[in-house]
Amino acid sequence: MHSGFEAFSDADATWREAIARLYEMTAEDRPDGPVEGCTHCKSKADMDLLGSIERETAPQWLMDDFGFSAMLTWGSERDFRWFVPRILELLADHPGMASGPETIASRLRMAGLDEWPEAEQEVVREVFVALWHLWLDGGRPWRRPWRPRWSWWWLHPSEILLAAGEVDVDAGPLLEGFAARALGDRPLGDEYASALELIAGESEEDLELFADALADEPAYVAGLGDNTVVRFLASDAGVEQVEEVASHFADDELGERLRLLAQRLARLKIALGS
Repeated sequence: MHSGFEAFSDADATWREAIARLYEMTAEDRPDGPVEGCTHCKSKADMDLLGSIERETAPQWLMDDFGFSAMLTWGSERDFRWFVPRILELLADHPGMASGPETIASRLRMAGLDEWPEAEQEVVREVFVALWHLWLDGGRPWRRPWRPRWSWWWLHPSEILLAAGEVDVDAGPLLEGFAARALGDRPLGDEYASALELIAGESEEDLELFADALADEPAYVAGLGDNTVVRFLASDAGVEQVEEVASHFADDELGERLRLLAQRLARLKIALGS
């Protein structure tokens, strides 16, 4: 007999292993001295502290501050590589951090992730896949009904999925696993619908926001569909997946929500030229 906690502990173990590999990968990237930054934005004491502190024990407040503003107001690409394992490690325990998963994924791209060796990019992708499974398998108390109080900070599945898509994770297995689990779990079906509605909404807003640029340069649309999660959802496979989940809940208002979502994704597919 299984208690149901096996998946939780497996997800946590996989997460810790992925973070350990990221620490190992960046072991040679320690800053040579103070982490330089805008003297109007950051104190010299914080710059000195960031350059001297042991990253494995760096406090959450400092990592959150650095993660949110890295390469904007302080720190270099090398500095961010050094601290990103600790930032992600803390995010799993402090989901209210300003430097959430999408911010961290964006900073990784700023730090030249696309030019890193393929083996290093794969280490990064594995971390975001493991972060997703912390949510899906309950490795942290973020997902209803495990989240103890509504007032607690939590990570929304759309945030983790979009971050994973930003670092080029293969979106198919993540979303297929999400959909398969939702079929037998009505509350998770609600989470599935909410997450995909938010992702579709953000993509629709981007298309509206950049409408003028798209009119002048149609090729610009490729950048809007650069996220692998968005690309999967705005594809035949993504639309069909949502339609399948909708048909499973056909006698429920959730089925209607998902049917309408599938229509939105079909229109998004046309707009992005997927």
